[in-house]
Amino acid sequence: MNSRTLPSVRLLKPDPKAFHDACARIGTPPADCLLIDDLPANVEGAQAAGLQAVLHEGNARTMAYIERFLQ
Repeated sequence: MNSRTLPSVRLLKPDPKAFHDACARIGTPPADCLLIDDLPANVEGAQAAGLQAVLHEGNARTMAYIERFLQ
């Protein structure tokens, strides 16, 4: 894929369509993706799109979530 084959529509977080677009671009199902963000609205948008998502509230909690995700 290159910029000539993609529509020139800008999608931004927290729009779930933005997350669907990102997953499609990398060829990965949303359920296999993880978003870590410090804004609740972005986490909610990602979850609405089917991604795993965690609100970053501290390194220990986020690292524990990543470890569980990777298992």
